[in-house]
Amino acid sequence: MGEDGDADEPNRKVDQRAGSAEFLAQQHAREDDKERLHRKRHERDRHADERADGDQRRKQCHEYHFVSAGFRNRVHLGQVS
Repeated sequence: MGEDGDADEPNRKVDQRAGSAEFLAQQHAREDDKERLHRKRHERDRHADERADGDQRRKQCHEYHFVSAGFRNRVHLGQVS
């Protein structure tokens, strides 16, 4: 019986190693998922910032042209000398 117990010991070690390798693989996959989500959030935030900057620039440009056009119209109409 002692031999049977000894024969099972290497198999148990192999099972433990396989379990720990599977655990490590799952852990690495979770870390990769976290990293991917972090990059996605960063990218989304960066795009949102760029959109906000673009919206602000368009608004300022629109206001500039609107005011400029209004001033030119008033000059043309003789309201401003």
